[in-house]
Amino acid sequence: KKNDQFETENRAYKTNADVSASFTSKFDNLNFINDGLADPTFRWTDFESPSKSDWVQFDLKKTNKINTAYLYFYSDKAGVQPPQDYKVQYWNGEIWKDVKSLVKTPLQPIGNLNVCSFNEVETMKIRFVFIHKSEKVFSGLYEVELYNK
Repeated sequence: KKNDQFETENRAYKTNADVSASFTSKFDNLNFINDGLADPTFRWTDFESPSKSDWVQFDLKKTNKINTAYLYFYSDKAGVQPPQDYKVQYWNGEIWKDVKSLVKTPLQPIGNLNVCSFNEVETMKIRFVFIHKSEKVFSGLYEVELYNK
């Protein structure tokens, strides 16, 4: 029998993972996205990023099995909105690889909770790559949770 407590443990939580990003807006704080509080007041965005896409990465400190992510996208209905699309990638020890059989619910990212599931990966690092809606509309998150369900 699986250890239920371990199976429901959020691997993204701040004591389990360090978080980094390709760009963080000067108005926001990356460390809010794994503090255990799904509160849109405390968020990360890539507002004013020069890139068409940006990523958020979780360094899990030890090898973990993961097959589910909860992404809480932030939206101010103006300059920060859920991304046009996103990818989930894991580090295989040498390169970043896209997860297989990615299922997004809902299919088109929305503000608040989005759930994605994929074939289980065993990794020390996982990242989310966001493709922004437009040159003037950026992506944001206010919480991320990672599980093996």
